[in-house]
Amino acid sequence: LASGRRLVHTMFARLCARFDSIACEMILENALSNALKHGCPEDPRISFTISSDGPSTGSGDGDEVRLCFCVTNRPHPDRPPLTDDFIKGLVAGNVSGPEKY
Repeated sequence: LASGRRLVHTMFARLCARFDSIACEMILENALSNALKHGCPEDPRISFTISSDGPSTGSGDGDEVRLCFCVTNRPHPDRPPLTDDFIKGLVAGNVSGPEKY
C-alpha cells in the first residue's frame, strides 16, 4: 500500500493493547486501500489516526479504554459526496446510482 508514497510517523504516547490481529489487519488494510483507490487522484494524502474517547463502559476489568481508528483523505471530485443520508441509505441497502465506485 505504501509503494511510491512518503510515510510520516508521529507517536505522542506509548500504548500497549490486545487486538485480534487478523481482524484488525483486514479492516485497516481495507480502509487504507479504499482511501487510495477512491480518493482524490490530485491529492493522494491519507491520514490515519488512533485516539481514545475515554474509558470503556465494558466489564470494568483493569484499565480498559476504547480506541477510535480513523482513516481520512480528500474525496474523488467525480464521486458523489458521502452525506449522512447517503450513508444511512447505504447501511439500509437503499442506495441507487452508479454501481462502480
